[in-house]
Amino acid sequence: MAEGSATVKAVVSGDTLILQGRSTGGPPPERQMSLSSLMAPRVARGPTGMAQEEPWGWAAREFLRRHCVGFQVSFKVDYTVPMLNNREFGTITLNGESLNRTVVKEGWARVRLPRTGNESEASPELEELVRLEAEALAEKKGLHAGEAEEGATREGVQWGPGVDTEAILQRIKGKPTRMTIEYVRDGGAFRALVLDSHIYVNLSLAGIAAPRVNFPPKTASAAGDGGAGATTVAAGTASKPEPYALESRNFTETRLLHRDVDVVVGGVDKYGTLYGTILHPKGNISVELLKAGLARIVEFSIDFASRENVLQYRLAERQAKAAQLRIWKGYVPPTVTGSKEFVGTVIEVVGGDLLVVKVETGKEAGEERKVSLASLRAPRQGNAKKGERGEPWAAEAKEFLREKVIGRSVVVTVEYEREIAVGERKEKRSYASVVIGKGAKRRSVAEMLVKEGLAVVTRHRDEGRAENYDDLLFAETAAKAGKKGMFSGGPAPLPPRVTDLSLDSKKARSYLPHLQREASVRAVVEYVFSGSRFKVYIPSENCSVMMALTSLRTPNPPRGSAVPGDKNARAGDPFGEDAKTHARQHLHQRTIEVSFADMDKNGVALGSVSVLTGGGERLPFGLELVKLGLARVDERGTTSLPAAFVHALHEAQVVAKAARRGIWSVPVEEVEEEEEVTVAQSEEPVEVSVSEIVDGVHFYYQEASNTEVLARVIEKMKALEAEGRSENAIAFEPRKGNIVAALFDDGSGPLWYRARVEDKLSMSNGGGFMVSFIDYGNKAIVGRSQVRTLDASFTAMPAQAKRAKLAFLRAPDLKDDFGQEAAVAFSRLAYGKVLRARVFGLERGTLLVSLQEEGENSSPATSMKTLNHLMVEEGLARLSKQADGVISKLGKSSAVNLVEEMKEAQELARRGRIGMWRYGDVADSDDEDAY
Repeated sequence: MAEGSATVKAVVSGDTLILQGRSTGGPPPERQMSLSSLMAPRVARGPTGMAQEEPWGWAAREFLRRHCVGFQVSFKVDYTVPMLNNREFGTITLNGESLNRTVVKEGWARVRLPRTGNESEASPELEELVRLEAEALAEKKGLHAGEAEEGATREGVQWGPGVDTEAILQRIKGKPTRMTIEYVRDGGAFRALVLDSHIYVNLSLAGIAAPRVNFPPKTASAAGDGGAGATTVAAGTASKPEPYALESRNFTETRLLHRDVDVVVGGVDKYGTLYGTILHPKGNISVELLKAGLARIVEFSIDFASRENVLQYRLAERQAKAAQLRIWKGYVPPTVTGSKEFVGTVIEVVGGDLLVVKVETGKEAGEERKVSLASLRAPRQGNAKKGERGEPWAAEAKEFLREKVIGRSVVVTVEYEREIAVGERKEKRSYASVVIGKGAKRRSVAEMLVKEGLAVVTRHRDEGRAENYDDLLFAETAAKAGKKGMFSGGPAPLPPRVTDLSLDSKKARSYLPHLQREASVRAVVEYVFSGSRFKVYIPSENCSVMMALTSLRTPNPPRGSAVPGDKNARAGDPFGEDAKTHARQHLHQRTIEVSFADMDKNGVALGSVSVLTGGGERLPFGLELVKLGLARVDERGTTSLPAAFVHALHEAQVVAKAARRGIWSVPVEEVEEEEEVTVAQSEEPVEVSVSEIVDGVHFYYQEASNTEVLARVIEKMKALEAEGRSENAIAFEPRKGNIVAALFDDGSGPLWYRARVEDKLSMSNGGGFMVSFIDYGNKAIVGRSQVRTLDASFTAMPAQAKRAKLAFLRAPDLKDDFGQEAAVAFSRLAYGKVLRARVFGLERGTLLVSLQEEGENSSPATSMKTLNHLMVEEGLARLSKQADGVISKLGKSSAVNLVEEMKEAQELARRGRIGMWRYGDVADSDDEDAY
């Protein structure tokens, strides 16, 4: 017969125990053993269990449990009973004393004599056991006291479903309560008995979860105390446990199963499971499981643990991760792209949990990064364009955040990244902890929001969370207790009904007296369109209005996509994007002071803006723009301004010009503001050569009189080539509008040419820069290594390529029918020839010209007609709808004659179905605006 030593793991009843051996590289072996020749009263295993509880059954089981659970014992198998699935019966010795004798001596079991013919099924101590039973009977010990005695049966026992765990929670919440762990489902989930009321409850450790054993629902443990059920499962029905699940369960069973422990309950879930912390004399089992890598922290129940315990849990889990213990084997901490920590200024609040920060430190200095507050979710904003309403409290959350952080310096620590859907595309978003203030005034932005009840904490299921995650959880608990914000239980405040004057120019003009009622009014900038044009919200009048700076003109920013081919795109003026960016970073969503002077016919309010600083100062925004060379003084708008301020503007402009800042670093003709159509000072024809053709009517040309200047430019660029392409290159980051040297290969090898940076391309578009070559007019995309800085001696010489178009004509776009044919025909007529150009005027910076071939080699057919006429004659260009109106503005007879000739040519081409007229009349565009 088998014998040996083991630890008593559990006690099933007054005569049956679970013994556990030593581990040999996995869960330790176990065996169930009953005490030889003894029979204790049965213990119930539920209201519909295998047997009803007999009198004194519970008391007998409790005696044996308290006497030996967790102790080392010696055992010897005396016999087995085949009819009972070969159940083992034996003698168990604790501290040199037989448990069989102790149980009988105390009256908690009866001696069972062997049946006739089965004399071998008896304890070697049978005679002694019979004697001890007689003594216990005489003394009326234990079950011999009689069934009517107090304690023979348990009163008020409640099992499983139907138990009011909410009532139990209210009674014992936060107070150490004595319980017995009756069954361990996995390392962090149990069935427990509340000792003061004999109620069986499901109990889980708050804030942690162990790997699931995933046994099927019907096992021997399902009905009652579960002692035997911990080891007995129907054959072939168990699902596969999760990795380390058995080891985790054994870790807990060894320490807690059938032990009396103090439990501090913190909450209950919708399934009636209580969540709490088990207090053990040797420590907190949750901490030990986490340290051993046999459990992980879960957020859905972390609120039910105390703050002190949670801090211990975080530390224990970090240690297990660092050591890659068990479930953390192969663990790799999450990584983030870009800077992990940086200092920046908040320039936009997109929503209650989403910010745009201009980076001020590190390699990314000057860039804008969009960051979401880590582990936080604020109510979602609506979309007025789509007719979507925001969630309740969304406006309050955004406004609270705007008031706290806009324009302030913050420390951003990126905690994790997620790929999120933004419309039809996906974007990698950084989630960060954001802190404002220093020293004792250092505060978490996320925690401020949560405390006001304007955001909820995310319950993470995967890796990555805010550094102060536990502080956020406790702040949320406090907000709920204080019924703040969205936790108030009441409806969210109704959003104010704002009158949007930008949609109605007539109504806007009627508001002007109200806006001028005070010398200055407080406003919030809602949107920045350019360096001098904004949309502002005026709280005192509860209205939004478009406004422009009355005394300044700023360059226009680009519109539409920077990718070539976008028909809606409009190239911006040099430094137009810089001016807009500066305004956005210093005005967007800021509280400003506005003085309104007038309003134009379109309902755009004209006035001046002062930026409010933290110290209460008022800084004139327009003056700052002029100082930086991002605006110039418009004399027409200065009449309503104080003389001292106008003088300051002029002084700032003089200084900016002298320092060649911003727009003043570009040749004068590139930044001069022009009317839509202005008359040329002279109509005298000049000799030109076409250097670049854009389409059937747009082109660039070089004047023959500037040949010497162009030659000097070419020589200087050759000298630059001789210096080497990279050895002497200055490392720099070109900005839009900068004049640089860029490499271009026209087929004879790459050479350096002067170029203006038009745009910086994103990495998704290949990186690099879009540049235009100012001496030739062509454009190209170049890489970073193909751009170099130029000193003032290179930029002092004016650009040699002039932007022009065939006057009064319109040609199809290159991608439209006959667009390519028009460009090819124009190239055939113009390239490589000496042409005579007559300039009629200027249209938005583009010269309106007629071209005519001259020289010995010109044919009579072409020398007598302008290229304008010839393009119309071939049916590849047509008169603009506004041609007659332009002529009246110009007042030039030569222009009238040219247009009349082209009208006749166009009519002949139309009737002859030539070129674009092949299939009939060409439809006019309703929005045609080319002159």
